[in-house]
Amino acid sequence: MKPAATSVPFAGPYALGTLSGPDGVPFPALVTPDGRALDLRTALGEQEAA
Repeated sequence: MKPAATSVPFAGPYALGTLSGPDGVPFPALVTPDGRALDLRTALGEQEAA
């Protein structure tokens, strides 16, 4: 999911956050200023929801 707009406090090359998809299951993510998000469950050794 993309945020509506990049927030003003977003000053670095990326941010860490907890996001959720339509199924409502939260997951850790790396977010870039252009609104892209990388699901970090695999990097952290967690299972992705099916």
